[in-house]
Amino acid sequence: YDVPLVAGVEPLLEHAGFANAAAEMFGTSLVRPQIVYTNLTWQLPFDQGGGHTDVPAFRGVERTQYPIWILNAMGQSRLFEAERVQIATAVAWFYQGTDGGFTYWPDGPDQPPKVHEGAIFNTAVVGDNDRMYHRVRPVGARDKGFLLGMTLDTRLEHEGGDHWFIADGDERRAELTYDELRISVSWKAQVFRDEYEREAYDEHLDDLAIDDVFERFYADLDAWGVPFTRSASPLEDPELVELLARAYVNEPTVFESTE
Repeated sequence: YDVPLVAGVEPLLEHAGFANAAAEMFGTSLVRPQIVYTNLTWQLPFDQGGGHTDVPAFRGVERTQYPIWILNAMGQSRLFEAERVQIATAVAWFYQGTDGGFTYWPDGPDQPPKVHEGAIFNTAVVGDNDRMYHRVRPVGARDKGFLLGMTLDTRLEHEGGDHWFIADGDERRAELTYDELRISVSWKAQVFRDEYEREAYDEHLDDLAIDDVFERFYADLDAWGVPFTRSASPLEDPELVELLARAYVNEPTVFESTE
């Protein structure tokens, strides 16, 4: 967040194409790049999943302080839009394969998604990914099969030149070359619609307190007639976590894509 951890990252963090697209999307020139990171993947054995939104942020409540589950519930509930920090996300690909693309729902989760796949090398999609559902598409040559049985200790390591390998402990599970790696860059920027919104964030004007967050949830659940029990420790209460997830967190319902 905010402070470069890797030398030479500035051309990506300050990329004018990303910033200009974010400004156009949100109708403002107040774009503040905040996060950039890379993903390297190869033949990961995963289901595409039903689509998700990214972790949102709110004035006074964001992911460096509070668990992701409460932020996701806050974002999808739309009960905290007045305090939401607008975030633009760019995803760019540097991968020569024809798979490993991107499915996204720009028209909403109940409308057909779009697919960005094929010639994705050196392309990007810029979106409001905290609100727009999206998912990563599978990557890797199917004739080589998936690497099953990987653990949190499985490593992707660079051997030199174009050569990489996947290992568990001392066991080499697979070897691959650079062109088989799906490399993507994710970039996020805070976007302020006007100077007042920027000042409210920077000066912590009218920040949310976590107690106020739960009071707003309780009031909404009560208005919908949903039974609940107030918790003495709501952030650690598994029953409340499950209740808020059922009440507010959902996934796309239409999966037939428009290419």
